Amino acid sequence: MSSDPMASIPESAESCPRCGANRLTLLYFPRVDPRGVRPYDELLGMGDPAPDDPPGIGCLACGSEWPDLETFRREKEGAS
Repeated sequence: MSSDPMASIPESAESCPRCGANRLTLLYFPRVDPRGVRPYDELLGMGDPAPDDPPGIGCLACGSEWPDLETFRREKEGAS
């Protein structure tokens, strides 16, 4: 049995521009409502619609994060 916890995670098709590892994943950032938790709003159908923001990209090996695909591609092209 391997002691590496990353061994069970499949490799990504692209590598990280900072560390070179193939451990990229999508990051879904939480939406925090400034009014706090309001469970009855959702039950009554008064909740705000969830934003359709695209996920960010993160490297599980080095912890680097990019807010969107455009930013990731720019850094990847700059590293080449």
